Parts: sequence; structure tokens; C-alpha cells
Amino acid sequence: MKYLMLLLALFIPSLLLGQVNWMPLNVGNEYQYRYDDTSFSYSKIIKDTVVNGKTYYDFTNIIRNLPGYIRQDSLGNIYSLALRFMDTMYVYQPEYLLVPFNAALNDTWLIARHKELSQDDIYGKCTMSDSLDIYGKIRKRIWVIITEPVLPCYFDFLDGIGVYGWSELDGYGNSLNYAKINGVTYGTLTGVNDKKEIVSKFSMNQNYPNPFNPSTTINYQIPKSGLVTVKVFDILGNEVKTLVNEYKAAGNYSINFDAAKLSGGVYFYRIISGNYTLSKKMVLLK
Repeated sequence: MKYLMLLLALFIPSLLLGQVNWMPLNVGNEYQYRYDDTSFSYSKIIKDTVVNGKTYYDFTNIIRNLPGYIRQDSLGNIYSLALRFMDTMYVYQPEYLLVPFNAALNDTWLIARHKELSQDDIYGKCTMSDSLDIYGKIRKRIWVIITEPVLPCYFDFLDGIGVYGWSELDGYGNSLNYAKINGVTYGTLTGVNDKKEIVSKFSMNQNYPNPFNPSTTINYQIPKSGLVTVKVFDILGNEVKTLVNEYKAAGNYSINFDAAKLSGGVYFYRIISGNYTLSKKMVLLK
């Protein structure tokens, strides 16, 4: 028996050393993603949190559409955890497997199961698997599609790097321009002074999730400082909620909209900043 235990002690570490790491996690890790030649977004992991004895890292302001809190188990499987507003407080939802460490081409796994009968379950699927010479090393790479019913997304994971790029099926895409991961730098940081976010254009993203119940997140960015207002209207044009009405410095922002007291239906949200105005539609399911 002692010889068996010795063999296991020698064998298991070699397996762990040889496995891929699709999501390196550490407070202070930095990322800069490129949308086009002039548009970049910069952010970093600023905190971790312990829930039910497990440590999660906050990705809420780093990668659009990636579930907010991420952890990795000892095998390298990646799990997601989300906060949801219930009644009068935020509560953590059950965690789900986001990406298995051994994902292979055409593998499919359940990410989240909707309790609402009007929404489909969310699955992950590995759509591509290969190896590339990137950042001076042959690295394994996978593309994963998240089959969210409203706006499916592709995520490009790179061994030892994390999310190398992502795109939505409506054409919105980003690629990694720079990262500092566990003290190691990859790529070149572009135009960031004192670790401030780069914003070169005005935009407001589609709220996520959408449809939603009862809360959703709205992300927007403004290239110049000034007064910003974000308001929600019902389908008849009546104002139902003011989310923002204050002076904002240039940068990226995120708003949580709690619609627990509203009736289900179609709503519109509108941002005004200087000469810019933009409206989008969202659906509250109840």
C-alpha cells in the first residue's frame, strides 16, 4: 500500500502541472482589450470574496457578459457565481460550471438553468480546440460559445492567459491587447496613465441579462466629463426611473437596475451625455 501511495504522490502532481489553466486568477491582474485601432478598455481584478468557504474573483467590470464572480477549483474547472436582487437584498445564486478544464471539441455542458418557463437554459459548448504560439509559448486554445437565448457570445480562452478575446453574434468583438497576470506582462499597454480607463467613444451596451427578472445591468462609457442622465421609460413613454443624474468623469460605468416593483413588459432606457443621446429596449419578464 505504501508503494501505491508513493506512486500516487509522484503521479498526481505531474498531472496537475500538465493541465491547462483557462483562467489565471489573482487580485491585481490587469487586462486591456482592443475593440478597434482607437478604442480600448482597461480594468483589473480589484477584489476577491469568500462565499460558502470558496474564493471568487470579481470580474463584473472586466469582460462584458462574463458572469460576475469567478473561481477555479483544484482541477482547473472554472465556475461562475452571480448576485441577484431578491425582495429587499442581494443574494448569491447557486454556482455553475462555466468551463471544464478538459473541454474538447463539441463538448457541451449546462451553465445555468432558468426557473422561468419562458426562458431557455444556458449551455456552454466548445466550438474550436487547437494550439498556437502566442506570447513566446505554444499554448492550448479553445473557443466556447455561451448559448444565452437573447445574445449568445463566443469566448476565446488561452492557456495561462485567460480570456484572449470575445465576440457577440451581433458582431461586437474584442481582443486582448495587454495583460499583467500574476506579475508577468503580456503585450503593450496602450495610452493608460495612472491605470485609468481609456474611453475614446460614447456608447451604451445592451442591458444584460435581457430579458431579465427582476434586475439587470447597464454598462456605458463616455469619452468626456460632464452631466450624465440615464432614465427608464415604459412603452407609452412615461418615465418610471432615473438611474443616473450627475456629473461623471470620462470613463466606463455600470448600473444595476432593479425592476422588482414594476410590471412585466417592454421598457426603454436612454442616456444623455453632452451632445450624445442613445436609447435601447429591454424586456422585464414576470
